[in-house]
Amino acid sequence: MFWYLDAFKRFSDFTGKSSREAFWCFFIPHLIITTLLILMEIQLDTSWFLEGVYSILLFVPSLAITVRRLHDTNRSGWWISIICLPVFGFLILFVLLLQSSDGHDDIESTSFTVN
Repeated sequence: MFWYLDAFKRFSDFTGKSSREAFWCFFIPHLIITTLLILMEIQLDTSWFLEGVYSILLFVPSLAITVRRLHDTNRSGWWISIICLPVFGFLILFVLLLQSSDGHDDIESTSFTVN
């Protein structure tokens, strides 16, 4: 929950970095909430209002954390524009977001002591 709220606190920060953990701990709950809202709207036979408002509110924080995640993999934030390519753009961006960080993320998770 910390990372989800952190994305809102840093919604206008397009210059920093976000770890793989921070990105996915934001994106997965976002995806679940969006799916639940869509299912609820289908069940209630309503228009796009709930999911639409939620998506509009999370557009800038989602964009910012994605750009920061790309920075963390040593890429320009402009790589997000690859999503404009039909079908393959989303897949390429997905692979880029899955890649490991530029080092700080992996070093912490594989720490060990030498005798």
